[in-house]
Amino acid sequence: MSTTRSTIPLLEVDQKSLHDLLQMNIDSRDGFAYAGERLAEKHSSLSMRFHRYSQQRNEFFEKLQEIGEMNHQEPIERGSIAASLHRTWMDLKDQLNEAIDVSSVITEAMRGESYIKKSYETAIDHVEEPRLLALLKYQYESIQESCSWLADLQAEDVRRKSNAN
Repeated sequence: MSTTRSTIPLLEVDQKSLHDLLQMNIDSRDGFAYAGERLAEKHSSLSMRFHRYSQQRNEFFEKLQEIGEMNHQEPIERGSIAASLHRTWMDLKDQLNEAIDVSSVITEAMRGESYIKKSYETAIDHVEEPRLLALLKYQYESIQESCSWLADLQAEDVRRKSNAN
């Protein structure tokens, strides 16, 4: 889905939703990239999938940023402090455990995806500009897919652990 370079005038509520989703897509991009890096050594196929989602979130960010620029919004260049602190906490936890806990990575990815999914749902309920709304719905479908994949992955991990006991 592509946006045109023509102006997409946004109401204040649309601009607020856009700003929030820009921030969340940066956090999601960085979170998936971080998870991919953490899994790269021993779980290359999972790592590659996390990196693909990171790239996808960057594409979502860029499309939304274009609309923000059309509306003279200040560009957003980094994620939230809370997400950065959370990645630092996960890194510290990994160092203390001396191993990457795949279940923990999946759980944290699900937590992040649930958060961004809910934010898209809220934005879709409030955004009024039709072209922005169409873009959000398109991106939301992909977020639903990643949530489903992570839920399946988590269920598989639980089955594997229960079979090992």
